[in-house]
Order: sequence, then structure tokens, then C-alpha cells
Amino acid sequence: MDKNMKIKLFVVDLSVKQTSPAGSCILSELIGLSEIFDIHLLATEIDPDLVQKVVFHKIESPSAPLVLRYLVFSKRVNRKLRVVLENTEGPYLIQTTQGQYENCTVSYPHFCHRAYLKKHWKSSSIKGLRRILRKLNHLYHAHAEEKAFKKAKVVVTPSRGLAGELVEMYPSISEKIKVIANPVDTVHYEKPIDFDKTNARKEIGLKTNDIVLSFAALGDFARKGLPELIKSLALLENHKNVKILVVGGKPAEIESYRKMALKMRVENQVVFVGFKKDIRPYLWMSDIFSFPSLYEIFSLVCIQAAAAGVPLMASQMHGVEEYLEPGKNGWLIERTPESIRDILLQVVEGKFDLEKMGSNAKNTAMQYDHARYRKKWMLVYEELIEKDLVINKAY
Repeated sequence: MDKNMKIKLFVVDLSVKQTSPAGSCILSELIGLSEIFDIHLLATEIDPDLVQKVVFHKIESPSAPLVLRYLVFSKRVNRKLRVVLENTEGPYLIQTTQGQYENCTVSYPHFCHRAYLKKHWKSSSIKGLRRILRKLNHLYHAHAEEKAFKKAKVVVTPSRGLAGELVEMYPSISEKIKVIANPVDTVHYEKPIDFDKTNARKEIGLKTNDIVLSFAALGDFARKGLPELIKSLALLENHKNVKILVVGGKPAEIESYRKMALKMRVENQVVFVGFKKDIRPYLWMSDIFSFPSLYEIFSLVCIQAAAAGVPLMASQMHGVEEYLEPGKNGWLIERTPESIRDILLQVVEGKFDLEKMGSNAKNTAMQYDHARYRKKWMLVYEELIEKDLVINKAY
């Protein structure tokens, strides 16, 4: 690639921040690509690490419900890009997350909404108005992703599993697919030698001899598997020292699961700490990271937990199945309370060396560092330029 080439790269994503699962990956990508491209980012919010590296076009959008948030965002992005591109000189490329912008060169999906609706939606335990709104969100994205995939020259996915699922749902894109696994900052998540695990636990009501399973998610606890975890505690009647540490969630969702724990008489075994910008201390004080999710395409929080030196207890899902080795760096479980209980009983009985498994998990995470991730993205764009797929005409 000619390093003097002045190519503009327009990137569309709702939130490019470290706290956003997809956005944090794009953050890393753009840090690498900013050395080569003149990058314009269209998003509702931007991470401070990008402020000096890109031109930021802020797109206002309501915070809820999700379907309205994405719909308004996409409409406003279309209007903004039309104006910006009409005044753009020289070649450019456009990258979008999923189907947030239709006329893209590169689509970067972190989900397959059509597949989720077809295969998993009926299993969702969400009820009432939230269920209606959530389904509308998936229906909207299924429509939008199809249009973007058709227009894109390349569709980049975080896992081989999602790649297969996308091709199953949209066979015409089979030749466009490339897989780039999500990155993790292994140095950032490494536990400090002087980390005081005992005191950290004490501050949130956990004891030194507790067996702590951490669980972290921004929301959608039902899909992520928190109900199954709480139910598993009720099956461990004689092991009250097994605790679940829940990081994330909004107040209303947290309260609903407090009530669930109370109803199942395990309220003293579930600790909710709410949303945290930095989840590392909660990983470092844990014995196991538990994530029995219904559907993921490459769980970023699982590889973060691995980088923090915590063995993983996860359901069979895209991405995780590529690096989790049962008995070595974690356990693959069925998404049932009974399956979780069976592993926990063996843990309580001391049948696993959790420290060694955590060390193995940390070594696994080393394969997913930022340098490798950024290099793979650079190759994607080099290929587009070599094939003369850069846009040179007016919008």
C-alpha cells in the first residue's frame, strides 16, 4: 500500500467506546488504521483515545428503546453522510457495523439477527413490553443487515461460527466472508502482583473461602444466562459458600434478579455491583468466570476474563468453542442449572486446579492481542485497494 495515498475511511458505529462490546473492537481497529487513512467516524459517542486520531461526526439518537435508537441513528447517518460525501474529494471507503448503514464497502457484523430470530428467539425468557420491543429490534436489524451484506464488498466476522451462520442465512455472501477474532489487551487485564484479593472481596461482602463465579454483561441477563446460574445455586443446598458476583445491568433488571434470588432463597449468595467501567478487579477476585449464554458470536468478556487469568465456564457458543479446552482452561456446559451444578460440585470437592486452569486461560488469551487484530484489518483494506474497490465517484 502506498503510505502517501490520501484515502478517506468513513466508519459508522453507534458507540465507539471501550465500554461497548463491538465499539471497543472498532476502537482498536481504528487506532491501527489511523496511521494510514484519513478516518471519519459517525457515532453517538467516541472514546477519548480516538479524539486526536479521527474526524468525529456526532450523531444524536435517543437512548431507548433500542429499536428506536438504531432506527433514528441510521436515518441520521444517511443524511449526514450524504452531505459529507457530496463535499468529499478523492477516493474513500465506508465501513459499517452490521447494517447501520446500507451503502458500505465493509460490513462488520457482531450478530446475526435473522439466525437469532429463527433459532433462538422462542427460547428467550423476556416477557411483556420488553419482549415486543426486543423482537422489533431484531426484526429491524435482520432487515438492515441483509441490505448491507448485499452491498458490501467484504463482510468481516469475529468467529468462524458466525461466519457459517451468516452464510447459512445469506448464501450469496459466502465469497465475501473474512474472519478476524475480537482482540483483548492482555497487559491491561493481567492481575497485578500486589492485588489484594481478600480485601477486594471483603469490600463487597464476599469471604476469602467463598467460591466466586463472576458474571458480567451490560444487560439482557436472560439471554446471557444469569437465570440458569441463580437456579444452579438452589441445587447446591449444602454449599452456601458458592457465590455469584454479577457485574453490569440497569437498575430495573438488577432488581428483577434480586427478587428471583430471594424467591429461590439464595439471596445471600448473589452479589450485584451494577455497571462498572472497569471490570478487572471483579475478575481478579473471582475463581471462575461463568457465562452460559444462549447466543454469542465471539464473547469479548470471556476472552477478557481469560486474559485476567480466570478459568471459563461457558455454554457452547461461537468464538468460545474455538479456544475453550474442557478441563484445561475451563468447562463447556449445557445451558441448564443441572449442568452448572455438576461442575460446581466437582469444584467444591477440589477436583480441579483452578490456579493452573486460570494460567492456561491467560496463555490462551495471548493469541488474541491487539497487534494481530490490527494487522489482519490492515490486510483487509490492502486487498480492497489492490482490487481497486475504493470509491472514486460522487455519492
